[in-house]
Amino acid sequence: MGVITKTRVFTPSFWRIYFKSYDVLNKLVPYQRLIGEVCQALEVKKTDKVLDAGCGTGNVTLQIKKLGAEIIGLDNSPVALKLAAVKKENQGIEFRLADLNQPLPFADGTFDKISANHIIYSLPQPQKTLAEFYRILKSGGRLVMTNPTTSPNPVKVFRSHLKLKFLELNQAYSQTAALSCLTLETIKILPKLIKVGMLNTLIATLGEKEGFHFFTETDLRKMAQSIGFKILTTHLCYGDTDLLTIWGK
Repeated sequence: MGVITKTRVFTPSFWRIYFKSYDVLNKLVPYQRLIGEVCQALEVKKTDKVLDAGCGTGNVTLQIKKLGAEIIGLDNSPVALKLAAVKKENQGIEFRLADLNQPLPFADGTFDKISANHIIYSLPQPQKTLAEFYRILKSGGRLVMTNPTTSPNPVKVFRSHLKLKFLELNQAYSQTAALSCLTLETIKILPKLIKVGMLNTLIATLGEKEGFHFFTETDLRKMAQSIGFKILTTHLCYGDTDLLTIWGK
């Protein structure tokens, strides 16, 4: 009898496919609001040096740059970094290839702020990475991160988008016209949206079996205390499917 080996789903090939369609999320109101909330929570100053850890295709990175801070985007996916770097708006941003599971290539106290959007949950040893964040943050620095809750739900995010987008359109148009506009806009992005939605559903349903971590607020509090972070606030965001957490050093 042959040996049965477990096939992993979340390989580099999975993330290559994921990132090639990922930016369709920029069309969703909950994702737009998520990026806005992260940047607001960072309280970025023009004198700040900021790390966007797990920057992916550079969506948060770009918004931090627009606030005038010095920003470095860090990710372990060459595909994501290439997609980030070729965006016209991202010209001049430093993007680095690095593994968040390893010691980070920065001296102690390098950064004023760190953003970690949708990344910590996917790491095999999140506490180890968070301890590295603590090390490279300056005293008085701030970490802002978002992670899926214990019940990640891509469909809930899409439903939230439809509701919010309709309300937005209905401010300028009649209900009938707003519904027509929403339908046309959705059809345009539907192929990539379905792909990302299916991939996110795999993450939601199979993630824990492959070592992903869908944290509760209590989980996050315990990690913060064990590392030495001060918990500033935690609240739901992204269609109530994520926890946005602000920690201070």
